[in-house]
Amino acid sequence: MRKKKEWIDLHSSDLLPGVSGIIDHARQKVSVYLNTETTLMYWTIGAYINKNLKENNQIEYGAKILATLSQQLTEKYGKGYSYSALTRMCKIALTYNKKNIATLSQQLSWSHLIELSTITDGLKREYYTIMCFQNKWGVRELREHQD
Repeated sequence: MRKKKEWIDLHSSDLLPGVSGIIDHARQKVSVYLNTETTLMYWTIGAYINKNLKENNQIEYGAKILATLSQQLTEKYGKGYSYSALTRMCKIALTYNKKNIATLSQQLSWSHLIELSTITDGLKREYYTIMCFQNKWGVRELREHQD
């Protein structure tokens, strides 16, 4: 009986690295996909709001409209749609075009994009974007390098 358990344990241990690798790989792919889709959703929301406010000549009322919209979205979908979150979505939609955001969202988090969008100089922003890619900087490291 003991030899049978040892044999089972040995073979299960042999399988563990391979199965763990499959799980880890799938989780990584899901994480990238989720980050990409969430970023694209936020960008699309920002672009939609920007376009709508501009087309309807409501830019001067934008802050009040966003405040009301954020309350409605929070009531319907929960947190994540605060006034400041919506303003960040609008700012990032103005900072990046759809093609760029699709590419960037596969490499950087939404928090990276928020931080990068605060850099007004386009060349400087591009430099720090490349540095984030190459060095795999987190947002904290990005902030430290900007100072």
